[in-house]
Amino acid sequence: MAGVTSSYPAALDSESNLTPPNNGDTLSVADHWLAGNAGPIVAIETELGTDPAGTFTDVKSRLDSGLTTEVDMWKLTSSFTPVGTSPVDITGVTRYWADYKGSGMTQSSGVFEFPSTGYYLIGYNTSSITSTTGGAYVGGYIVYSTDGGSSYNSLTGQLTAGRNTNDYVSTSGMVYIPVLNTSNYRVKFQVQAAVSTLFTQNLTNMTFIKLGDL
Repeated sequence: MAGVTSSYPAALDSESNLTPPNNGDTLSVADHWLAGNAGPIVAIETELGTDPAGTFTDVKSRLDSGLTTEVDMWKLTSSFTPVGTSPVDITGVTRYWADYKGSGMTQSSGVFEFPSTGYYLIGYNTSSITSTTGGAYVGGYIVYSTDGGSSYNSLTGQLTAGRNTNDYVSTSGMVYIPVLNTSNYRVKFQVQAAVSTLFTQNLTNMTFIKLGDL
């Protein structure tokens, strides 16, 4: 006797595959129960969707986690003064906390890749000290790529005044990005200053939070 075999949670069942053929076999109590409740079972599966536990052991564990599966923070490795007035990529970064959540972001020379698809909240803080009088702007940009890093577009930018020697200047920005695939989506961070400006480590940092799946 083959009995009734469910495909869930990998795939949704249909009423037909939960109903055993009428071939004279002796069916178990469980088979009879599944056959008699095929409609409600399929409705519940459809409402939950396939694999509702995701990477967790069960649905309860996923709900208890708050559905935030990725939280990560990085910082400027060492203080530096960008050369010129055009935006300059931050290439030296290190993870801020050893206790991050999920798989975490990966990066190479400041270019970040995402561990999974989904909606990501990205925060960027810059902290700097001007060393020349007469500047007009200091700040930073978040730029992103959808073609594996071949080209980048600005996601957000924050510029503020840094006019005097030893002015302490900070900027902050926060955006979200829908990461449609992990093969081509990239994010990197830039700084910009009209005069000689020292961007400081630790206080220049980046935060990544996955808000949810697509």
